[in-house]
Amino acid sequence: MTGEATEELVASLLRQQGYVVATDVKISSQGQRTYGGQKKDIPVDIVAIKPDTKEIIIGEVKSWWGSTGLTPKHIVGHWPENPSKFVNSFKILNNKDGLRSKFEKLVTDQYGDYEFKFILYAGRATREEEIRENLSKIKLFGKPVELVMIRELLQDFIDSMKDTSTNVSTYNNEIAIATLQALNEYNMFKD
Repeated sequence: MTGEATEELVASLLRQQGYVVATDVKISSQGQRTYGGQKKDIPVDIVAIKPDTKEIIIGEVKSWWGSTGLTPKHIVGHWPENPSKFVNSFKILNNKDGLRSKFEKLVTDQYGDYEFKFILYAGRATREEEIRENLSKIKLFGKPVELVMIRELLQDFIDSMKDTSTNVSTYNNEIAIATLQALNEYNMFKD
């Protein structure tokens, strides 16, 4: 595990859904100028591959637990002349130096023939519906960018733990999942 703690939580929850996940991945610039006039590799928080469906999620993870969180000011879909600190956090989504199309090509060159989608995972958000609206206007890999709140991943996991019809092993060696299983065992989840 090399990523930030919230990235690792998202990775653990995606693994429970059958994905093979890597965190803190660099998309190779392949010697091309990506942004800022430099030949920079492009960092992404999550690359999750579902082998049976040939689906790859490219994910950006923002927790911002101790702040106002993700806001509509972060996702404007273009690179303004004087970008704010909000816009600066999202070079791909806000298309710094035409980065979106370069990014798509580099990802497909690096990973090959897969069904890609870009997901922004957020722990905290302000005006969530407005953020979803802003993201719906941004296309990556021919599809609108999705927003998935971390609470949604957690809820999916909790629901799967309560589903007694599955024969899923209760053993798990990932600390995030083991913690959730312990909380469930001791009835510490609120209904």
